[in-house]
Amino acid sequence: MNPTKFLVASLCCFVGSVLAYFGAIDRLAIPRLPLGKSYRQFLLSASDGIDGRIVIESGSNSVYGIDALQIEKHFGRLTIVIADNAGYPLRHKIFRLRRHLRAGDTVILALEWLQYRTDSKLPLDYVQSMIDAEGSNAFYYRELPLRERFLFVLRDLPFVPALRSALSLNALPRWNPALGSAASASRASFREAILRSDRGSHMTVDEVPIEVLTASLACDNFLFGLFETPRVSPTFLDNLELLAKLRDETKANILLTWPAVVARDDDECYALLPEAIDVFVKQIEASAALHGFAFIGRKEQSRFDHRCMRDTYYHLRPECAAERTRVLIEAIEAAGAIQKAPRAQRDFGAALEQRLASLDGE
Repeated sequence: MNPTKFLVASLCCFVGSVLAYFGAIDRLAIPRLPLGKSYRQFLLSASDGIDGRIVIESGSNSVYGIDALQIEKHFGRLTIVIADNAGYPLRHKIFRLRRHLRAGDTVILALEWLQYRTDSKLPLDYVQSMIDAEGSNAFYYRELPLRERFLFVLRDLPFVPALRSALSLNALPRWNPALGSAASASRASFREAILRSDRGSHMTVDEVPIEVLTASLACDNFLFGLFETPRVSPTFLDNLELLAKLRDETKANILLTWPAVVARDDDECYALLPEAIDVFVKQIEASAALHGFAFIGRKEQSRFDHRCMRDTYYHLRPECAAERTRVLIEAIEAAGAIQKAPRAQRDFGAALEQRLASLDGE
């Protein structure tokens, strides 16, 4: 074989191997589930046929800091919290929204401070959750465009665990009974959640221990880092551009607001690094403005003292979440960002129940 044919043959073998590997991981390692473990993902997909939704996205500060039903009752529009973990990549959150938004929907992004300064490296627990036995976060992967899925498999998934999952046929319910068990459990728990009008917020009064990092770090160090002065990262700037494309493609209304933060000892949040935080805030606002985004409310309106702490600097007690939600509603109205629905558009709970029932046959 002459050198040219050898190079061409080698290149073809390499490309073929890469494509075969991607296909194996995509089809055999990462589950494709009509009904997964995430109730918040179910809320997003099940409500696709409902007009004028309000969708709240971020990390867990929205789960424990915004009462979706309170907003829903005020504006007369289905309101859902799809937020989960502040460390999960904003890029993937945006791609997930792109598959479901349409004109008339409103997204409220109450992003944690980490999202403004983080890099593009994905957290290991997030990556591994794509290929665990129950496909915990596989829906994030399935919402990605083909190019993004390809890059995720080749660049972000560790080779050995991914190959092991493929060889064990992790994505096939016939060979992975955990998928069927998880789906059955989800059907039961989702139905109960719909009956109690659960919209993804956690407004239950419960006593839990203080989270480890919250117990060991001062509030501002927890929020903004130990040693570095917070600066807007290139990754966030890229995400802003992607967010603007999402807005332009879907014609949805996208609002930014500041995260809820709560002190551990007194009222110390934003007090240790006030000058650096003010500079950081101005950088964020200026970057957002370049893409046509503005913030609803001021960061101080979502800041609470120690009496409101649940278990971390980002988690409020229900009574404080109700107050934060009231202030957020006032800020939205002051900006004229969301109009009240003229009347109840439909029975939202019945629509969600109907969608859940349809999944029984899938």
